[in-house]
Amino acid sequence: MDEHILHSFILDNDGKWINLNKKMPEDVRYKFHWLHLHRESVNTQKWLYEADFDEMIIDSLTDSDTRPRTTVFPDGVLLNMRVVNTDNEDYPHNMLSMRLFIEKNRIVSTSLKDIHILKDIIEVMHGTYPPTSKNEFLSYMIELITDRIEPYVAENREIIFDMECNLIDDSELPKQSTISEVRRSVITFARYLAPQKEALMKLMTLKEHNFSQDDKIVVTESINSTRRYLEDLESTNNRCHIMKDDISALSAEKMNRNMYMLSIVTAVFLPLSFLTGLLGINVGGIPGSDNPHGFRNFSLILIAVFILQFILIRISRKFK
Repeated sequence: MDEHILHSFILDNDGKWINLNKKMPEDVRYKFHWLHLHRESVNTQKWLYEADFDEMIIDSLTDSDTRPRTTVFPDGVLLNMRVVNTDNEDYPHNMLSMRLFIEKNRIVSTSLKDIHILKDIIEVMHGTYPPTSKNEFLSYMIELITDRIEPYVAENREIIFDMECNLIDDSELPKQSTISEVRRSVITFARYLAPQKEALMKLMTLKEHNFSQDDKIVVTESINSTRRYLEDLESTNNRCHIMKDDISALSAEKMNRNMYMLSIVTAVFLPLSFLTGLLGINVGGIPGSDNPHGFRNFSLILIAVFILQFILIRISRKFK
């Protein structure tokens, strides 16, 4: 068993998938071979060089970072795709790279680890309607990769919808950190899905791949789904911008309302504080200091001033 080989399957001439248990096929009499390798393993590069792969193909299959694309080589077609990171729910928007080099009767693929999408592909291979050819296997893989993206795009859409409802009901002001997290996810998805759509469209036009009518329908549907995801992501991003503007407007309105109340309180108590401070100084000649009813009279004056200010404030609010 080779540690750099994550999966190795052959499709025999009877249409059955045989698991080679992470080994290379010894019998050349098979219909199709799928080999999935660990991208960063030294043995992966060693095997690719020994198998006489072109140096550009080796670099593309083992490069640390690459965007989705379709590249035609004399020996086959290279397809780079991005897969959602379903193994880590905390960072689902960190899309993982999966590269496929498609030859006549073999597909050599690489990834950083044994990503979850590979388990889904193996389940299909052992299911009721397994793929029976290279192109059907490829169309199944493209469909699975595309379908796994939809729940995460929908999740971001639902998060924004819930925050919009709370904002309209004024029940809870959405947190800026939550909106920023959604936008970060949207930007990452859009960054890879846009070139991924172009890569699939280019793959459909290549003469090297004689997709059957059913396979063309599957890949075309994946392209349409990717296009729809991009439209949803753009809509979600725009709604995030609108929500941030609404939150800023509500925050400014609340601050203005608080400042207005503070101004009213200040306007009411500033004259009263001035009068009490003026008559409270400890110097001779204070009016009413010798009058036994001085405190009562001064309190009545303060009450009268307070009532007058209250009336003036009410009148001024009516003319706004």
